Amino acid sequence: MSGKPPILRNLEGQSYKHLKREIKWTPLKIVITTVLIGVPYVVFLIFVSSISKVLLGLLIGIPLVVFSILYLMHILTKDL
Repeated sequence: MSGKPPILRNLEGQSYKHLKREIKWTPLKIVITTVLIGVPYVVFLIFVSSISKVLLGLLIGIPLVVFSILYLMHILTKDL
């Protein structure tokens, strides 16, 4: 063995665009995604924490309000 590193050829390769898949977000997909993300988050907060119910309500309520506002803004401005 010589001390030379191996010669690498054709490093350009394919782009990753063929792996990218566009998702058409329908209201049903948004609800399912929210449930799949939200339920484990709530269960984790309830199971792991021994915090007060007020703080738990804030940890659940704040993201819910923020995402609801963002979704409402999206619905109202998507045709502009």
